[in-house]
Amino acid sequence: MSILINLISQNINNKSECIDLIYNELNTKQKNISRKELCSKISERERLGQIYVGNNTIMPHLETNIFNNSKLIFIFTKTSFQWNEHMINKVLFFLIGRKGKENVKEILSWYFDKLINNFEIINNPNIFYYELKKEFFHVQKNIYIKTNY
Repeated sequence: MSILINLISQNINNKSECIDLIYNELNTKQKNISRKELCSKISERERLGQIYVGNNTIMPHLETNIFNNSKLIFIFTKTSFQWNEHMINKVLFFLIGRKGKENVKEILSWYFDKLINNFEIINNPNIFYYELKKEFFHVQKNIYIKTNY
């Protein structure tokens, strides 16, 4: 497997809860990264440049060899919460591991090229899931999508 995509629809009240959710999703099978290390890497990325991409969306990410496979975690919340100076309701977290880097780039390119301004899709997890499957399942054998709704 090169890349796992988790689509999560869940209420989150603050940045700390969001990081907890990301941490739990990254460490479902084995503890690969500590919460402290995850927070440190996200903070380090924030210092390098803006992670807010518009439309109430942030995109924290990191590249590490700690993980074999790349992972994308798309979090959709019903209500907005504060992340630094922005109110957000969508988090697109991506971790680039030893495998799947090209898949991550392809999915992010698709997101920015086709979806960033399409509010009907990016604000509805079900439609987003459908569009993601339609775009990638017919051509990619190494992209797996997991959802909680």
